[in-house]
Amino acid sequence: MGHALASRRYAILGTLASTGLLFAACGGSGGTSGTASSTEPVARAATAATVAVVKTMPTAELGRVLVDSQGRTLYDSHGDNPMLYQFDRPPTPACYGDCAEVWRPVLTTARPKAIGAAEDDLLGTIRREDGTRQVTYASHPLYTYADDKLPGETNGDYAVSFGEEWHAMEPDGEEPAAGGGN
Repeated sequence: MGHALASRRYAILGTLASTGLLFAACGGSGGTSGTASSTEPVARAATAATVAVVKTMPTAELGRVLVDSQGRTLYDSHGDNPMLYQFDRPPTPACYGDCAEVWRPVLTTARPKAIGAAEDDLLGTIRREDGTRQVTYASHPLYTYADDKLPGETNGDYAVSFGEEWHAMEPDGEEPAAGGGN
């Protein structure tokens, strides 16, 4: 009797497997291909869990500045902050294409998290042209700098790049004084 039950289970499993292969070969339920539709949810699941973290770190050059979860210094650009000149619209990112390869936008899929001296009430997000959400701090869109290779480096502070001046940020949302030291 045990042998008959095992044979029946294998027959059911074989039928299910064959049906699954046939279904996949036919392209699933209306998708363009079984492969494309099967990888899409995995990609979404991987990015769905990405929550940006903003914290602080003391640096030799600038004192305590905002950094990401890996200790990379966070920067803002005056080109991204129309609040300095125009009070009738919210800040919007201005760094795309080649600029975004050097000044990488800090992205999140959920509300960013403040740790330590970073202030939660200063954190926010804005939508980029591609629909992703970029983290803001004190209404400034945040970026990391490609030439900062190690945690705590501040190579991008006071850099002029892509027609804009870039600055690290202190926990109060202000720029460190040139030469640092808070």
